[in-house]
Amino acid sequence: MTLHAHRAAETNVVPPAEFFDEIGRSLQECEEAVTACASVVFTTPHPAASLFEVRRDMDSAEILAVTRRLLKRQLGVNRELAIAQLGACLIAVEASHEFCVTHADESDDARRCADATQAVIPVLNRALAYLQW
Repeated sequence: MTLHAHRAAETNVVPPAEFFDEIGRSLQECEEAVTACASVVFTTPHPAASLFEVRRDMDSAEILAVTRRLLKRQLGVNRELAIAQLGACLIAVEASHEFCVTHADESDDARRCADATQAVIPVLNRALAYLQW
């Protein structure tokens, strides 16, 4: 039994290739939702009132993109770097979620952002758990 298969059997995690595909899709979907949410603010009558939140969402989108690209390489990924990047991504996504969930009833984009960030949080936690095993 390989180390990866052994890990999967003992900890009930998805094997790496499948897992990296899953996390890549989840990160991409979240990145798109967070970007759309930030972009829609510029169509409102007073976009300057939400610049802090826009920046938070744009930071989150960029961190999601970097995390996705880092993990996409799969082979030879620096474990410590991946753990640090996933941790940063989790912090950014949680910050976006906190804001978007409070506006989900006011905007479809905020609702999609809240849903996407909520969906990616457990994926990030599973990735961290896998790498920290």
